[in-house]
Amino acid sequence: MTALSLLRRGVIGIQLLFLGASITCAQTFVFDFESNAQNDVFLDAAGTTPVGNWNGLGNTLDDEDGTQNQSGFLFFDFDNEGPLESVQLGSMNYLNWTDDGLGDAGSGLNNQNEFISFTFNQDGRIDVLDFGAFTGSESLSILRTGETDIGFLGDDAAHGSVLSPSLLFAAGQTVTVRNNSGAFFLESMTISAVPEPGTIVFSFLGASIAFVLARRRPRAGGRAASVQ
Repeated sequence: MTALSLLRRGVIGIQLLFLGASITCAQTFVFDFESNAQNDVFLDAAGTTPVGNWNGLGNTLDDEDGTQNQSGFLFFDFDNEGPLESVQLGSMNYLNWTDDGLGDAGSGLNNQNEFISFTFNQDGRIDVLDFGAFTGSESLSILRTGETDIGFLGDDAAHGSVLSPSLLFAAGQTVTVRNNSGAFFLESMTISAVPEPGTIVFSFLGASIAFVLARRRPRAGGRAASVQ
C-alpha cells in the first residue's frame, strides 16, 4: 500500500470520526437541585452570580408573592464558551427549593396538576429526571409545547425514581413535568445539547467527498498504466 493510499484512508477515517462524534457525542449538563454548591448555574446572563445553594432560591428567582404562574431565568454553559445558555422555569404557583429538591408552592409537587416547566433557548434533549419521595403510588406526566401528553407515567414500577425519557426539545419549546397523583420533588435533571444540523451535514459531505476522491484516483492511475 502506497503512502498516498494511506493518506487517503487517513483522511476518510478522520472525516468519519468527526461525523460520528458530531452525531453521538453531545455536551451534557446536570442541574443538581439538591446541591448546596452548584456554582456552574447562574442568576445572570453575565455569569457573575452563581446559584450556589439551591435551598430558598425561589424567593430570589421569582419574587414569591402569591402570584400564580411565577417564573424566572437561570443561565448555564455546556462547553465553557460564551454566551451562556438560558432556561426559563415556570410553575403553577411559585418555584420552591428545599433540601429535598425543586417543587411548586410550599413544598414539592404535592397536589394534582401542580407542575414545573422548562423552556430552553437552544435545541437539546432531557436524558434523566431524578425524583425524590417517588414511589409506586406517585404518578406524573411530561408534556411539550404544542403536543399532547406523551404518556410517560411515573407510576410505572419499572422506572423507579429515576426516569430516562430521552426527550428532544426545540429552542423555545416548553417541557412540563406535571403531578397526576401523590407528592414528590425533582432532585436533578440531566440534559444534552443536540449538534447543529449544519455541523452534521458538513461532516457528512466532507466524508463523502473524501471517499469519492479516494475511490476515483487509484482507478485513474490504473488506466494510465494500462495505456503505457
